[in-house]
Amino acid sequence: MKQIVFVFFLMISIVCFGQDNKQFTLNSEQYTFYVDEEWDEWHKATNVFIFNINENGDMQHFDHFGDKFIYISTSAFKKEKKNGLEFQTKNFIDDEGVPFTLHLFEDEKLGVQFLYDDGDIIVRYVK
Repeated sequence: MKQIVFVFFLMISIVCFGQDNKQFTLNSEQYTFYVDEEWDEWHKATNVFIFNINENGDMQHFDHFGDKFIYISTSAFKKEKKNGLEFQTKNFIDDEGVPFTLHLFEDEKLGVQFLYDDGDIIVRYVK
């Protein structure tokens, strides 16, 4: 009986782990910055984000200049809800070694945002 329970929990763990590391892509056509408590104007530019590029759950970013960045994952995705908005959060370290928190919104129109310095600096990318 103990073996059956162990195998059951092992299978659940494998399924849950596999779902968190499923690769997906987010394409963005605009971005803006939030600095000094103000949002900047929207800038048109294509950015591509590929999530879960490896077993660690790292992210790859191709910016509008064609440059490629790798962001190192330091946590798993966690669901949150704030001010009526549902999103997933995940922590990363950017290509310069600076930690940031990513918010991936359930509403695709809201896109994804990077929060630096506890939200004092935000970069938001949308379709």
